[in-house]
Amino acid sequence: MEAIEFIRNYETYLYEIEQVVKPEHQSAIERLRENDPHDLVKPDTWFQGENNARGYVWGLFLHPADVYYGRGDAILKERERIKQMTLSRRKNRYFLQKLTPIT
Repeated sequence: MEAIEFIRNYETYLYEIEQVVKPEHQSAIERLRENDPHDLVKPDTWFQGENNARGYVWGLFLHPADVYYGRGDAILKERERIKQMTLSRRKNRYFLQKLTPIT
Protein backbone atom coordinates (compact mmCIF):
# COMPACT_ATOMS: atom_id res chain seq x y z
CA MET A 1 0.00 0.00 0.00
CA GLU A 2 1.42 3.34 -1.01
CA ALA A 3 1.30 6.53 1.01
CA ILE A 4 -1.50 7.99 -1.11
CA GLU A 5 -3.76 5.04 -0.26
CA PHE A 6 -2.91 5.44 3.42
CA ILE A 7 -3.88 9.11 3.27
CA ARG A 8 -7.13 8.19 1.53
CA ASN A 9 -7.97 5.60 4.21
CA TYR A 10 -6.83 7.63 7.24
CA GLU A 11 -10.35 8.72 8.20
CA THR A 12 -11.57 5.12 7.89
CA TYR A 13 -8.90 3.96 10.32
CA LEU A 14 -9.86 6.68 12.78
CA TYR A 15 -13.51 5.67 12.44
CA GLU A 16 -12.58 2.08 13.35
CA ILE A 17 -10.81 3.29 16.49
CA GLU A 18 -13.77 5.52 17.31
CA GLN A 19 -16.09 2.49 17.29
CA VAL A 20 -14.01 0.76 19.97
CA VAL A 21 -13.25 3.68 22.28
CA LYS A 22 -15.74 4.69 24.98
CA PRO A 23 -17.70 7.91 24.30
CA GLU A 24 -16.09 9.79 27.18
CA HIS A 25 -12.67 9.31 25.54
CA GLN A 26 -13.57 10.62 22.10
CA SER A 27 -11.36 13.66 22.65
CA ALA A 28 -8.35 11.44 21.95
CA ILE A 29 -9.82 10.61 18.54
CA GLU A 30 -10.41 14.30 17.87
CA ARG A 31 -6.73 15.02 18.58
CA LEU A 32 -5.81 12.35 16.02
CA ARG A 33 -8.21 13.95 13.53
CA GLU A 34 -6.25 17.20 13.90
CA ASN A 35 -3.19 15.45 12.45
CA ASP A 36 -2.79 15.96 8.76
CA PRO A 37 -2.15 12.50 7.26
CA HIS A 38 0.30 14.13 4.83
CA ASP A 39 2.49 14.98 7.83
CA LEU A 40 2.43 11.40 9.11
CA VAL A 41 3.91 9.65 6.09
CA LYS A 42 6.41 10.62 3.42
CA PRO A 43 5.33 10.34 -0.22
CA ASP A 44 7.66 7.38 -0.75
CA THR A 45 6.35 5.46 2.28
CA TRP A 46 5.04 2.03 1.42
CA PHE A 47 3.11 -0.30 3.74
CA GLN A 48 3.26 -4.05 3.33
CA GLY A 49 -0.51 -4.28 3.45
CA GLU A 50 -3.75 -2.85 4.76
CA ASN A 51 -3.15 -4.24 8.25
CA ASN A 52 0.24 -2.56 8.52
CA ALA A 53 -1.25 0.82 7.62
CA ARG A 54 -4.09 0.30 10.09
CA GLY A 55 -1.57 -0.69 12.77
CA TYR A 56 0.39 2.50 12.11
CA VAL A 57 -2.66 4.61 12.94
CA TRP A 58 -3.47 2.49 16.01
CA GLY A 59 0.12 3.06 17.12
CA LEU A 60 -0.50 6.81 17.15
CA PHE A 61 -3.39 6.33 19.53
CA LEU A 62 -2.57 6.63 23.22
CA HIS A 63 -5.30 5.06 25.36
CA PRO A 64 -7.03 7.46 27.74
CA ALA A 65 -6.54 5.06 30.66
CA ASP A 66 -2.79 5.23 30.11
CA VAL A 67 -2.91 9.01 30.30
CA TYR A 68 -5.21 8.94 33.34
CA TYR A 69 -2.93 6.62 35.30
CA GLY A 70 0.17 8.58 34.31
CA ARG A 71 1.66 6.02 31.94
CA GLY A 72 1.31 8.19 28.83
CA ASP A 73 4.76 9.79 28.93
CA ALA A 74 6.45 6.49 29.73
CA ILE A 75 4.70 4.79 26.80
CA LEU A 76 5.69 7.57 24.40
CA LYS A 77 9.30 7.44 25.62
CA GLU A 78 9.36 3.67 25.22
CA ARG A 79 7.96 3.94 21.68
CA GLU A 80 10.62 6.51 20.83
CA ARG A 81 13.36 4.30 22.32
CA ILE A 82 12.16 1.31 20.28
CA LYS A 83 12.00 3.46 17.16
CA GLN A 84 15.58 4.68 17.67
CA MET A 85 16.82 1.14 18.31
CA THR A 86 15.10 -0.10 15.15
CA LEU A 87 16.56 2.71 13.04
CA SER A 88 20.01 2.06 14.49
CA ARG A 89 19.71 -1.67 13.79
CA ARG A 90 18.63 -1.02 10.20
CA LYS A 91 21.48 1.42 9.66
CA ASN A 92 24.03 -1.06 11.06
CA ARG A 93 22.63 -3.86 8.92
CA TYR A 94 22.83 -1.62 5.85
CA PHE A 95 26.47 -0.71 6.50
CA LEU A 96 27.41 -4.32 7.21
CA GLN A 97 25.82 -5.32 3.93
CA LYS A 98 27.81 -2.62 2.12
CA LEU A 99 31.08 -3.69 3.78
CA THR A 100 30.64 -7.39 3.08
CA PRO A 101 32.40 -8.28 -0.17
CA ILE A 102 30.33 -10.07 -2.78
CA THR A 103 31.98 -13.29 -3.84
